[in-house]
Amino acid sequence: MLLSLIFAFQVEQQPPTWVPDDERRWVQTWLRPTGETVTESQLRSASTQELAARLLPVSVAGAVTSHQIGENTDGLPPRMVVFHGDATPVEADACRRTGYTVTLKPAGDRNLTGETVSSSLELALAPGCHGEPGWRMMRTNPAQAARSLELLRWFANLKMRAAGGEDLAVSLACTGFQPDPCAAGDRAVLAALPLHQASSISMHGGNWYLELNPGRRDQLHWRIRIHRPAEGDPSIRMDWTPPPPF
Repeated sequence: MLLSLIFAFQVEQQPPTWVPDDERRWVQTWLRPTGETVTESQLRSASTQELAARLLPVSVAGAVTSHQIGENTDGLPPRMVVFHGDATPVEADACRRTGYTVTLKPAGDRNLTGETVSSSLELALAPGCHGEPGWRMMRTNPAQAARSLELLRWFANLKMRAAGGEDLAVSLACTGFQPDPCAAGDRAVLAALPLHQASSISMHGGNWYLELNPGRRDQLHWRIRIHRPAEGDPSIRMDWTPPPPF
């Protein structure tokens, strides 16, 4: 009995916290599925608290305040439920919250159950958690949280300087599908990038990556690669490309 309790405590981890940054890549924290089942009808009619009580570990279920259902195609049952806690201000200009994603699988006749449960940290440049219309929060590695905010502030300032015609001291490159969004010129593209609609920010291989989704996730979107060397000018590559399989 004691060993079982110890194992359950180890697997059912606490949600991620604001931790010191380091060079680790973006990761999710994996939690133990509850094993409870729901029907598709219950999935669509239940409140956030009712669904969380069935699909999320008890250690985090009480912290969520909203949810979204990830629909499937071809008339298949929903594929996931995404829960969120309340957004809270971080410093003077930023906002954070924790998200929990439960992927679903069939469990008997017309029932669904959680196959995996993961949590992730989400950030946004939004003073007081109030952003411009259409703003969203982006996922990041909790270990990179402080550096992610610093990078976002630097990038937002660069966009303003590009719009104002100031010197950038940055190497810019832009590629895209037809109709070519790069035709307006690299500086104009940078100034117009919808940073408030970024869905993720991560760092790996010595580069930062921003995913910007100005439309639906099945539409083309911007993938921004940023390289900031210790010496020399930074470089930014802006690719108008199909979205990753999030």
